[in-house]
Amino acid sequence: MELTTESGWGTKSPGPRDIERALGELWREDGFLILARADEDYVQAVDCTIEYRQNGRHYRYETPEPDPELVRSILLSYQADDDQWKAMVAWEDVTTEFFPRHRQDHAYESGDDRSRRMSGVPIVIIIAVVVAVGAWIVSRM
Repeated sequence: MELTTESGWGTKSPGPRDIERALGELWREDGFLILARADEDYVQAVDCTIEYRQNGRHYRYETPEPDPELVRSILLSYQADDDQWKAMVAWEDVTTEFFPRHRQDHAYESGDDRSRRMSGVPIVIIIAVVVAVGAWIVSRM
């Protein structure tokens, strides 16, 4: 598991204290943090938005106001690998926002076809996050 923040701080084996430190940066600097088990398995938080990606699907939950306790609970549960975090909010499946061609009707494709089509996914996710954070920062100026 790896924890990274907008400031570049992070650790490869985060514990609860590391998550608390990253949360402090998140709320102080209007940044973002990502807690990842693998490239395609992570939870990330930016201001009022919490997202996770798992098993090729992308999910989002947005709060009207920042909710540090909720974000803390989700991250600590994810870090503990107990899956309780999945039931803490009503996640919205937003996979098609990120991957419009990703539909259930692609089930007939072979695994090789699917993996070739999805090979650039980590880069697309990083670009999407950077663009979203940049737009948000510009809007706050």
